[in-house]
Amino acid sequence: MAKYYTSVNSFADAEQYYNNTRPVNERDHGTKYDLRPIGDRARKWEHIVKIDKFSYGLFDYSYGDPCGWHARYNDLEYGVADMKRMAPILWEKLPDGRELMYVRNGTGQMMHMARYDFLERVLPRPMRLLVRGGKQYVRYQDKNYFLAKRKVLPKLLLDRVRNDPNHINNRTRWYEEKQWRDDGAQLVFEHKAGSYELVRDGKEEPKPPKIKVLKDKKKKHKQAIEEFWKYVCTMAPMISMDWEYVRDMRAELCAINGVRYAHWERGTLPIPDKFVLNVLNKYNNDYWLHLAVDFVSRSDIKDVSDTDDIKRVRAQFNRWINSMCGFTTTK
Repeated sequence: MAKYYTSVNSFADAEQYYNNTRPVNERDHGTKYDLRPIGDRARKWEHIVKIDKFSYGLFDYSYGDPCGWHARYNDLEYGVADMKRMAPILWEKLPDGRELMYVRNGTGQMMHMARYDFLERVLPRPMRLLVRGGKQYVRYQDKNYFLAKRKVLPKLLLDRVRNDPNHINNRTRWYEEKQWRDDGAQLVFEHKAGSYELVRDGKEEPKPPKIKVLKDKKKKHKQAIEEFWKYVCTMAPMISMDWEYVRDMRAELCAINGVRYAHWERGTLPIPDKFVLNVLNKYNNDYWLHLAVDFVSRSDIKDVSDTDDIKRVRAQFNRWINSMCGFTTTK
């Protein structure tokens, strides 16, 4: 299937795409969902929806999509408000004739690769979607506009999840942290004769935290750290990167400390730094291998080929050991 760049550059374009596209005749549903692809018909999940006479939404089967998986699986019939609030791109024509385009990131702090790919191909051609350092931006006329991730879900879905005691996810923290009201994370542009003006900015781009290394505390364990570094360099070629092996080794470290381990969560293992320091200071402790597996799985040590690579991996080790042993403070 082809990934077409089918940019919608105006409200008139959205209207034309909708009117000129035949609904997909699905095997199980026929044309019930009025599914009109915005590009390749084989990619039917990328489609355009006529929300009302003055608004069109470009959807990617995500939350709020009346044709999407969440709507079908939960038997939800989203209303106008939910669709307008959740559309990745919403084209709206106001009573005074102005045309507004709303651009939205995905909901939740995870990566939304399908959303990024979708936006890149359907944004107006003068615009681009940039992904830099884990953040997303809409680039237009040499300016980057930060596109924050959202915490908004359709009201209909939230009500269903929170009020249904039999729902499998009704008590998860992920749902509890979400809201149905607009969180101000979207970008709003006004279309004026082929150009676009930002009329409503999204959230302010977060500044990275300042991390200070507690050098005096780290200095006390310098010899143990160096011995462990030598051990890691020796063992790295022999350590398997099979995900089940890595998962089990991490889980054992967590279990011995009585903490929960979730393999899908990123970041440092949630084990006490006192435990790590105790392990490091007992040469060749039983848990040295467990710690080595955790570091090797997070680093590029297996790909070292020259001096520059060694320096880069040593920097990775320093960051890892600082985090695991509590040698840093964050402001």
